[in-house]
Amino acid sequence: MTANKKQKKGRLAYMILSVMIAIVIWAMVSYINGPDITNTFRVMRINYLGTDELRANGCVVIEDPPQDLSVKVSGKRDDLMRAMDKLEVDVDVSGITEPGEYNLEASVLLPNNKLTIERVNFSYIPVTVDALSDKEMTIKIEQTNTLPDKLVKSVPSQNKIKVMGAQSELDRVASALVVVNIGHTTVDSTTANVVLVDSKGAPIIADNTLIYEPHEITVTNSVYNAVTLPVKAATASWLYGYKIDRAKTTVTPSSVTIGTLDGYDFSEVVAEISDISGETAELKELTGMYIPEDSKTVSVKVVLEDTDE
Repeated sequence: MTANKKQKKGRLAYMILSVMIAIVIWAMVSYINGPDITNTFRVMRINYLGTDELRANGCVVIEDPPQDLSVKVSGKRDDLMRAMDKLEVDVDVSGITEPGEYNLEASVLLPNNKLTIERVNFSYIPVTVDALSDKEMTIKIEQTNTLPDKLVKSVPSQNKIKVMGAQSELDRVASALVVVNIGHTTVDSTTANVVLVDSKGAPIIADNTLIYEPHEITVTNSVYNAVTLPVKAATASWLYGYKIDRAKTTVTPSSVTIGTLDGYDFSEVVAEISDISGETAELKELTGMYIPEDSKTVSVKVVLEDTDE
C-alpha cells in the first residue's frame, strides 16, 4: 500500500513537471512566432555617404544630428528586440560643393528584412557643411610631478603637427599638448600622447572632423641639477657703442632656477639685451645649461653708463 502511494505521488510530480515544461515551451513559441507588434525606435546612427567627394570640394560635414529622429517599425517581438539599437539612416552629401545649411533626403536602414517600416517622423535631415581647412600647431610640453633638486628638459621628436578639419572646429584649437610624467624619469626617452586643447587648456575631443597625425610622439628627457643663480644684464654683441650700467640696470626676477649638467659650474645667468629701449630680455643659455621655457624671458629697466668726460 505504501509503495503504491509513492508510485502515485511520483506520477503526479512527473505530470506537473511535464505541464510546466509544456507551458514554458508554448510561451517561448508564442514569444517568437506570435503576432506582429509595433514599436517606435530612435535612429542610432547617421551614415554620411560621399564624404570623399565632399572633401574634394573643400567641405566637411559637422556631425551634430538632431536628437528626435524616430521610426515606427513592426515585426516579431524577438526581431524588434534585436533591432532596437541598430537603426541607421543614410544621407548622401556627395553633391554639395560649398559650405551652408542643407536639408537632405534620408534612407532608413533596417537591420534585417523581417521588419516593416510603418511610419517615419522625418522626411529630411538637416546637415551643416563647413569649409575644410588646416593649420599647423606648435607642440607644447607640460610636465607633471618633479624630481628632488633636479630639472628635466623634455624635447619632443617634432615641434609641430598639422591639424585638418572644419574651420569652425579648427578655430577652437589653441595648441597641441603633450603631458610628460617626470616624477620617475629613469629613461632617456618616452612615448606620449598628443592632445588638442583650447585656449583654456581643456582637451578637445577630435571625434568629428578634426584629423591630425601623429597621435603619439617620442619625448627625449635630460636630467639636470637644479641651481638658483643671480641674473645679470649684458648687451648683445651687435650693440656696438652701448654700455649699460650693470649696477643701476634692474632685472626682474633678480634670480632664476636653472639646470646644470655635472662638470659645469656657473656663477650667474646673463640677460642678453638686444634693444636698449625694450622692457624685456632673453636669458642666454650656455653649453651645459638648461633654462626652462617659462623662465627664459625677464623684465629689464636699462640704464646706460655715463660716457661724459
